[in-house]
Amino acid sequence: MGMCICPPYRYRLQKLLHAGENTLRIEVANTLANRLKNPLSSFLPIPPTGLLGVE
Repeated sequence: MGMCICPPYRYRLQKLLHAGENTLRIEVANTLANRLKNPLSSFLPIPPTGLLGVE
């Protein structure tokens, strides 16, 4: 499908699905930027990451 690097993290799968069984593989990646904070930003909330829900 491709890669999403900013919201909305959505793809349209209807045209890509075949009759019968389909396999979907999802890879979620993050960087250390959310973990390594400097003293000024250490109190900022870390935004949620990973699979957050289905619409």
